[in-house]
Parts: sequence; C-alpha cells; structure tokens
Amino acid sequence: TFTDPVTGKTTVSTQSAVRQNLIYGEIPVNVNGTLDIAGTFISGQGKNNDGLGERHNGWQLSAFHRQSKVWGGGNTFGVQYGVGPGIGGASNGQFGASGSTLFGSDVKRTRVFNDMAIQPLDHFGMEFVALWQKDQSNATGSSVWTTVGVRPVYALTNNFKLVAELGTDRVTQENGPAKRLTKITFAPTISAGPGLWSRPELRAFVTYGKWNDAATASVNANNNSGPVYNNNTSGTSYGFQVETWF
Repeated sequence: TFTDPVTGKTTVSTQSAVRQNLIYGEIPVNVNGTLDIAGTFISGQGKNNDGLGERHNGWQLSAFHRQSKVWGGGNTFGVQYGVGPGIGGASNGQFGASGSTLFGSDVKRTRVFNDMAIQPLDHFGMEFVALWQKDQSNATGSSVWTTVGVRPVYALTNNFKLVAELGTDRVTQENGPAKRLTKITFAPTISAGPGLWSRPELRAFVTYGKWNDAATASVNANNNSGPVYNNNTSGTSYGFQVETWF
C-alpha cells in the first residue's frame, strides 16, 4: 500500500490473493493406476481504489489419472477446469499458479492433456505430450490451443546423450486466422546418467522453428530476446542449458 502524505488517501496496488488447495490423492482405481483429485479456491485481496478494477474470486478443479509401469515409465492423463483467477497464468496457462484477480467469472479455461514418459531400454527413453485447451472470456471471445510434442533421448554412453524434440502448436480464435508453429530441436547432452530423467544435465542446443503470418506477432512477443524475427516466418536459435533438480 501507499499513503499520500498530503491527502492521506491509501492506494492498494496489489493483486494478491489467498489460495486454498485441497488434494485427495493416490486413490487406487486399477492395476498400477491411481487417481488424484485437486480443488483450488482463490479469494482476491485488497480494495478497489487503485484504478485497476474490481477484485474477483475464482476456483479450479483437476483430476489426474497416473498409470505406472508403462514400458519402464508412466502415463498421466489430466482434465482441468478453472474460472476467474482459477485459470492460472493468462498466456502460458500454468494451472498451478493463481491468475489475475481482475479476471471475472466470464473468464474460463478447460484443459485435457496426456503426458507419457517411457524408458523401454537403459539407453533409450522418450516423452510424448498432447494437449487441448479452450479459453473463453467476454472481452476476447474463445480460442482453442492444441499442441503435440515428442522428445526421444538416446544415450551413447552413461554420461552423453543425443536429445531431439519435435513439436507443433495451433491456436484458433474467433476473430482472426489460426496461428500455427512447428519447431525441431537437436541437443547433444552431458548428463549424470543415461536415463530420461537423470539430472543434472548440460545441453548444447539448436532449434529451428517455422510459423505462419498469423503467429508472427505472438512469436516475437514471447521470445525472450525480443522481436528479433521481425516479419520473418521462420528462425533458428541456439545456446546452452543447465538443468538440475533439488
């Protein structure tokens, strides 16, 4: 908060919220399969004297079926639905976080996804993901995002892997043409072990992406280096990544 020393008026410039999570997990439903059910309830905090607008409450429900012992790995199938700040992040769609408390009950998000990670051989693993998501609001109408991706990992030695990734995204919206993006990545990797999830890892990567004209503005807006691609509909990026878990 900020209090004007002359007028004494207090301005609240926060969109903070109180979030309560309720989880009932690891419910056995089939052989090597469990179900997790999660509910999130969000209460917007602060007053409405900052000129930003009314604060709103929100909620989200999720259900995840987890199947273990699938070709040396596992599979997760999930369904999620959120309202208001319960939709999570506005652009990247992270359901685990609280969305803006400026989102009203007209803002809704529905998501269905499947994520499979397998390790059929000691030196070979692969992850596959498919996702469908629909966003709705009075201000922007509705849009549908679909994405499919695959990441094979082949270990030449216990500490050196070849990692590749191929993914494609499509966003359809009411007021405009569909946005499309496809990218492919190749990444030689030094790793703590040959497994798909062995960490830490040091990767050198090169990524080539191609998109249509409708997606150009979104590509530039979400590029960490800024609008370096300008009006181009393809581009290449490269660099190094370090990943470790604690």
